[in-house]
Amino acid sequence: MPKQNVTVSLPNLVPEVVVSPSLAAALTQLINVGTQGATTLELQAAGCLHPSVSVSRLKKLGAQIVTQRCMAIDSHGTEHSRIAHYTYAGWSAKGAHIDSDDKDIGGRT
Repeated sequence: MPKQNVTVSLPNLVPEVVVSPSLAAALTQLINVGTQGATTLELQAAGCLHPSVSVSRLKKLGAQIVTQRCMAIDSHGTEHSRIAHYTYAGWSAKGAHIDSDDKDIGGRT
């Protein structure tokens, strides 16, 4: 059975966007953390298995997400340099449409 798309309310000029559940999880997390943003490790801890893929797909759909590199420490205390840090900055009105690629990340439908 194909997965249902999820509607995510956006905090800017575009009121909402419809995306797959995996993209909705990443987008909702980035919106919820606000200007603090989230690292790859934090998004993974929140249930987003492939943050870089999710962010890339969201950007293609119209999300304005700022990506920077930073140092982060994982849950085991290991220091990682050059971890991606993402900050949601808005959504382009041109990109507000349904994700036509209904495959979930990992290739499943």
